[in-house]
Amino acid sequence: MSASVVVPVKDEAGLLPRLLAALAAQRPAVEVVVAIAPDTTDRSRELVAAGGVRWVEGGTPAVGRNAGARVASGATLVFLDADVLPPDDGFVARACAGLARQGLDIGAARYRSLGTGLGERFFYALYNALQATATAVGQPYYMGACLFVRRPVHEALGGFDAAIAFAEDYEYVARAVGRGHRAGLLRGVHIVADGRRIREYGLGRTLWAGLRAELHRRRHGEIHDLGVVDPHYFERRSPPASPGGA
Repeated sequence: MSASVVVPVKDEAGLLPRLLAALAAQRPAVEVVVAIAPDTTDRSRELVAAGGVRWVEGGTPAVGRNAGARVASGATLVFLDADVLPPDDGFVARACAGLARQGLDIGAARYRSLGTGLGERFFYALYNALQATATAVGQPYYMGACLFVRRPVHEALGGFDAAIAFAEDYEYVARAVGRGHRAGLLRGVHIVADGRRIREYGLGRTLWAGLRAELHRRRHGEIHDLGVVDPHYFERRSPPASPGGA
């Protein structure tokens, strides 16, 4: 297995140490590239450099993922957000093996809530049901918070569309499927997610923001301006990590 993990960040110093520690424990070892947005104002660069992890200049999630992928060397690209956490040290290896075994070009994981709050647990249960249903009807709908992609497929797609401000991950997967690539849920693989925005904004606002974004995409096309959705909700922040455990 040859895998590279790409993590796009902006002001994520509060969460990066936790994720980087979990990635350092992966067996076999994986390459990690952190793409840091140029307008980051916290200690993300210092933390990454101190940990000996390679970093590049990023930008939006799409720009960051593309920048990290360009310098990564793995045959499989693993895109993770700063607010997710591998559940164990065999996570990447198990997911990559599943990608090959299931004959997939793009693989997604199911989500498990890091926090124990009812709102967080409900949100991820709902999202798991949504992505399972979308997969079953041949219209995969996966978040970029955790995606496994074969490098040749990512390169053939030209990466994520950097002009899209939100839901660039959904467009990426849909574009891949439209070009004949296989996307699916990895059996027996889950990622732990920190529902920080649900805690900060509430379940209702979180669900409404996602619904409003999807309605806009269906009526008007891809989202190029966060103002049409909820610009404050989609800001990348780094509040204290959830007290829950993985």
